[in-house]
Amino acid sequence: MIIEFVNGRQHPAEIVATDSEHDLALLRVSEKVSGAPAELRPFDLVRGDEVRIAGLFDPSGFWVTNGRITALNVLDGFAMADAKVRSGYSGGPVFATNGEVVGMLSQRDEARHAIFVRSDVILAFLEAYEQYSGERVNRRSLSQPSKSASLLPRGDKKNSVPPTGAGKPPIQSESGQGSVIKSQAQRSSSPREPLPPRLRTFGSK
Repeated sequence: MIIEFVNGRQHPAEIVATDSEHDLALLRVSEKVSGAPAELRPFDLVRGDEVRIAGLFDPSGFWVTNGRITALNVLDGFAMADAKVRSGYSGGPVFATNGEVVGMLSQRDEARHAIFVRSDVILAFLEAYEQYSGERVNRRSLSQPSKSASLLPRGDKKNSVPPTGAGKPPIQSESGQGSVIKSQAQRSSSPREPLPPRLRTFGSK
């Protein structure tokens, strides 16, 4: 499998775990990439909170759409926002207004409203993989200072996401594009734990 970042660079990757119930997959990138992972925070939004959703559905570049939370558990582990999305947004990050990732787009309803996997579900998926495999997923922890300080852009089409107040884009140039779980895994000495029934691994070391 080859993944391509927004700057055109390509890297080989392999699927190491999936959660079919929540439309999640974890990729291991076999080469070192530059950039920092997006910050994935526990889901704490309420109805009416604003979100931004980034997607890549045509070759012209990233599009960003905004909306507000309308349902917290429209499906098990999925929230809904009234942001309009199109085919190609799937797998795109859902951002809170401070630039932290609070979900990943999975599907849409008949009115094209976004239905996304909440970040608490994604974090549980990553933690289950870490416990089982003994690997550490490359993601920024909440104890590390966030460099995201301003709103993501409003509107529909944005070919390049402007930097935040700290000078870095909320979607990083190398390691944050598309799915927030496309990240490099590193070895650790954690003991292997039983997998949840829905989580499947592929060739775990």
